[in-house]
Amino acid sequence: MKKIIFITILIVFTTTIGYCQKSGKIDYSYIANGIEMESSLLFNENISLFNTKMYRSNRTVDVTTKENKEEESKSEMNISMNPYNSIPDDLGLLTNLETNSIIENIYYPQNVSGSLYDTIFEKDLARIIKWEIVEETKQINSFVCHKALGNFRGRTYTVWFTLDIPVSFGPWKLNGLPGLILEAYDKKNEYMFYVKKIELNNETIKINYQDFLNKKYVTPKENMEIFMKSMNKIDEEIMQKIRSKSPRGAFSNSSKKEGYIINPETLLEFNFDDIKEE
Repeated sequence: MKKIIFITILIVFTTTIGYCQKSGKIDYSYIANGIEMESSLLFNENISLFNTKMYRSNRTVDVTTKENKEEESKSEMNISMNPYNSIPDDLGLLTNLETNSIIENIYYPQNVSGSLYDTIFEKDLARIIKWEIVEETKQINSFVCHKALGNFRGRTYTVWFTLDIPVSFGPWKLNGLPGLILEAYDKKNEYMFYVKKIELNNETIKINYQDFLNKKYVTPKENMEIFMKSMNKIDEEIMQKIRSKSPRGAFSNSSKKEGYIINPETLLEFNFDDIKEE
């Protein structure tokens, strides 16, 4: 009889602990191409909201010219810019496991100052990464974490997830494992997520997602095309500023150097072969 009572208590205790760990907030350190930002994941059992605090600075386009005495037609240009400095904070990235969807709100600058911008809502599928769980564990904070490998949109990721928080979420679009992802990084270490703080709640956190609904959605591939067009507009504005600052006859379209437009392969996702055309 005592054995039966002990087992019952153990089951109730385990169920209660599991329930408590299905709702909370995770703060991550998000490193993208060497720039460290703050990000957070608010989650309950079925929905999560991932936000990144935008990297901002007071740097603007600064074009300086240095005439070459030997060849007057040549000059040196130094450019620094941050067109996102005036862009409003986006709503974040919403993952809904009940609808198997991911919706992300993004603002793209249309000029160098960021005073003009496009509002984008990208819609994607959740649970599409095919993870390989590896027999390797390590401790992160007070949680035992398991290792998993997966390929997603052009990058190979290593992630560490914990079964102690049994929800299928993680930073950004990394999801679909039987536990919360606390750490993740791609093979080139260009994009990394490291947990900084974990807060678990006894009650289910309510996540307001109404602002993500009934929008004009674009696909991830369309989103990248919109982003590249945005960068092209900014690139052209920079070139116009260079022309205006350059000595007469020192600059022409043929002298434009490559490298102003972002290489798509440096983006977080750039291969969309997993998306089937309808």
